[in-house]
Amino acid sequence: MKTSTSVVLSDTVAGKTIRFSGSLTTPLLTTMAKGYNVELSGSSTNVTAATEFLNTGTVALGKTATDKLLFAGGLKAVAPSKVSLAGTIETTGNTAILLGDVDTPVTLLADATLKSGGGAVTLGGTLDGGHKLVVNTSGVTTFTGAVGKTAALTSLTTDAGGEVNVNGGSVTTTGEQVYNDALKMTGNTTLKGSAVKFNAAATSTGTLIVDGAATIKGGTVTTTGAQTYKGAVTLEADTVLSSSSGGDITFMTTVDGAQALEVKTSGVTTFTSNVGASAPLKSLITDESGSVRVGANSIKTTGLQTFNDAVDLDADVVFESTGQGDITFNGAVNGAHSLTVNTSGVTTFKQSIGAVTHDAHQRHDRCRRQCQVQRRGTGHHLVGSELHGDLRQDHRRTELQRRGRTCRGHDVREHGRRSPDAGLHGGRRL
Repeated sequence: MKTSTSVVLSDTVAGKTIRFSGSLTTPLLTTMAKGYNVELSGSSTNVTAATEFLNTGTVALGKTATDKLLFAGGLKAVAPSKVSLAGTIETTGNTAILLGDVDTPVTLLADATLKSGGGAVTLGGTLDGGHKLVVNTSGVTTFTGAVGKTAALTSLTTDAGGEVNVNGGSVTTTGEQVYNDALKMTGNTTLKGSAVKFNAAATSTGTLIVDGAATIKGGTVTTTGAQTYKGAVTLEADTVLSSSSGGDITFMTTVDGAQALEVKTSGVTTFTSNVGASAPLKSLITDESGSVRVGANSIKTTGLQTFNDAVDLDADVVFESTGQGDITFNGAVNGAHSLTVNTSGVTTFKQSIGAVTHDAHQRHDRCRRQCQVQRRGTGHHLVGSELHGDLRQDHRRTELQRRGRTCRGHDVREHGRRSPDAGLHGGRRL
């Protein structure tokens, strides 16, 4: 249907449907605040003026993924009882798209794309439906309600150049979520999908749970509360993960990628599985105000590793730098497990090793298992603290060995000569 005059939808019985099966072209579409339903579809529906659906029945915009509907002056549908989407729904310039509110859920009938040049795109209610959603705008995209909570979306993608606000606490997809815009989350948020890709910076005013493989390319993920990564994490850019209120930052499986990783929190940073096993990190740094728990068997980088927090070992661990990076433990190291350090750079222990039991955090004078520090190449080992457990050192392996007591005054040798730092504690000889 094509007309050069306005189309007014008014005198229709509540519960009945006004359906445009083919494309509609009109300069103005007007609806009334009555209980009828409206359905628009077709490959080239075009409404020139701003359109607001005032009918309190349902609104269906598109029927199939190939439908195309242009509302050049903007689009608003918050009065209807439900809004359904399919195909490409577009506005021009900086005109906005506002669909749904707390009383108006939005459902995908087929794969859908919401597109605006620079206008805001707002999904004001919950969003469900087992289909793909793409949102393209250089403006602000807002998901006010939960996404995919009742019926998970197939996937969700936002384009670059704008901003995405997730305010409903969760986004659930069966496939991937790709956030090319800066991502801002309000309150505690769970992102669940086969893969979650942060291609720009991400922030949250609460906790963040990523339930699926995570790819971080945006450089920073900043939260007020805790961060939990349930799937494998891949770094595609130098990355800083931080919690401003001391939330724990937990990696429940592997971390890989030839990038630098810095973790900043006064809470507990936990590496449950191997780090850098498939693709060694460029470097790894943790800040000084929290603690680090390592349940992995391998932490591997090409460059430096600096642990400014206390480190607790939950497994036998090898800390390795393949590119002569320094490995530095600025806090105490504890745990009833073996510790091996492989690097031709400098290995530094600034505080006590094995002085506290893993479970009770009480001082004791023997390790439950052997603690060893091994190096390869010609790197030096600077030991400036009390050493507890079984430890001794030669040109291939550094172990300071003494069962049952702190190693005070023990000669530490490198390449057959006594290390100048042997037996020193805090700058003085033990």
